[in-house]
Amino acid sequence: LVSLFLYGSGLHIGIVGQYESLHWVYDTHIVSSYAIVLILCIHLILFAKRNSSTINEHSFLVSNNLFWKIVCAISISSAIVIALTFTYSMQSNILQQEASITPYEYSFGDNPFYPSQAKTSSGGFVNAMQIGGSDKCGECHEAITKEWRSSMHGRSATDKAFQTNLHALAKKKGIATTRYCLGCHGPVALLSGQATTGGKLDEGIHISEGVSCMSCHGISKVINLKGAGSYLFEPVDDYLFGKNNSRIPTEVHNYLININPRQHKKDMARDVLYQPQNCATCHAQYIDKEINDWGWVKLQDQYSSWLKGSYSGHSEHEFSREQVMRCQDCHFPLVDMNDPSADKAGKVRSHRTPGANTVIPWLLGDTEQLEAVQSFMKADRLKIKIQVDNKSATTLFRRDIKQSKIPVITPDVPVFKIGEKVTAKVAVTNLFIGHNFPAGTIDLNEPWIEFIVKDSNRNMIYESGTLDKDYNVDPSAHTYLSIPVDRTGNAVWRHDLFNVVGSSYENLIPPGKSDINSYSFTIPKSAKGLLTITAKLRYRKFNMKYAKWALGEDIIDLPIVNMAKDQMTIQIIDNKPLPILKLSTK
Repeated sequence: LVSLFLYGSGLHIGIVGQYESLHWVYDTHIVSSYAIVLILCIHLILFAKRNSSTINEHSFLVSNNLFWKIVCAISISSAIVIALTFTYSMQSNILQQEASITPYEYSFGDNPFYPSQAKTSSGGFVNAMQIGGSDKCGECHEAITKEWRSSMHGRSATDKAFQTNLHALAKKKGIATTRYCLGCHGPVALLSGQATTGGKLDEGIHISEGVSCMSCHGISKVINLKGAGSYLFEPVDDYLFGKNNSRIPTEVHNYLININPRQHKKDMARDVLYQPQNCATCHAQYIDKEINDWGWVKLQDQYSSWLKGSYSGHSEHEFSREQVMRCQDCHFPLVDMNDPSADKAGKVRSHRTPGANTVIPWLLGDTEQLEAVQSFMKADRLKIKIQVDNKSATTLFRRDIKQSKIPVITPDVPVFKIGEKVTAKVAVTNLFIGHNFPAGTIDLNEPWIEFIVKDSNRNMIYESGTLDKDYNVDPSAHTYLSIPVDRTGNAVWRHDLFNVVGSSYENLIPPGKSDINSYSFTIPKSAKGLLTITAKLRYRKFNMKYAKWALGEDIIDLPIVNMAKDQMTIQIIDNKPLPILKLSTK
């Protein structure tokens, strides 16, 4: 019976492989193995006791030399295994190499990757196959790889806007300076030595991979929390034929991982991968004199704002949260998926990494990714609330209700006279975003408040934050962004960071905080019925000025996401007495 469990589980592992969600099969196999040995030992002991008189020097093992044959077979087999193991171990550094483009320019000192903060465990270059080859991962992790390919990690280097800025930097400061960008947007290109004269910035596997699977899974250490690619990349000791792309060796390689994924899991699930600090290596950013010829300037930094917020467990707000929420918990949510790495509940971390970039999936026609990002942005992470100052109108209503014969209204609805000034306060609250809103490229993102007042006939009474015919946002709209400036004080609107020395304006909402803005308008005589006030928090990736330059379009209707909305009504009364109406007691 135990043998059946042993052979059955072994066949399952040998044919199907090991799945995390079916770990009990592996446990059964191991337990059965030990059980077989134990039972066999007990059997031999009992057999020896029961037949001790017949077991002597003429036993079948000795008389037939079977014992020595077994010893020789085991010795020879062990020697072969040891020889093959030694031979294979000597090939572990076979892919260590010089830069893929030679001669390589050391423009910023001995560190070949500076001004990016990235380093490798060897201190030198790595072969593109050691950090690229994500499609090979997809042979076992097909669904995860498909998600990654659609994500901004997968598109980070081929992103049309990024390519525009990358070539602008190369033209202005030289191709070696693009190492600053490639540390996060194109680690394969950077670490393999493409960012030098003669290198390709817009084609090849090193660009199409973007932030490859190994770009994250190959990180072994966070160097610092300043960002700009501050990670240490350490290639893994791959399984047999790991760098061979031929069909049969690849099948053997994948089979070995399937039946014994222990080392693969250890290599791909390093502890640093689960720490928020890992995200800070690229989602924090600064520039220094090497880039702007000026000095150190802090740019985006999602990690620090998360650290100061209520989700990190390290701030004064930590009492308000029972559980720490990491970057990974929001941007790599658990989803149902049939994958070898799925947990016992059949869930894995989604690799779509939704954020707020709707432009790239929209340009590529990737509706599935676009819908995922839009759903993420609409998930009540921010709230918007309208509040009207109604003191004068409320006093009027209470004083004159018996004399002015005002119609029956809902007590919660504010009442204003024609010609009276209305002041509305709109509060935007960052409830469930773990870092500042907005984040990332805050000089390019375009979140704003659209505030509209209409009467019952849908006549426009007041508007702010609407779009013109060319899709430009009303310049008087209340926005959330940063305006970087160059050394002469002019706005740097092309995201050409090599010109940035500071910022002239910045309006962000920290986690758990609110921003309040006021709007005032006078009720005209033409207003009819009730006034409806609508406030929306709208978000567009890229403002139109930058989008036209970076994407090469004169007029482009980029997708807009309504992240939050609130609405309220106002009752209008005139100054003339009205007939008495009895108030309902119901």
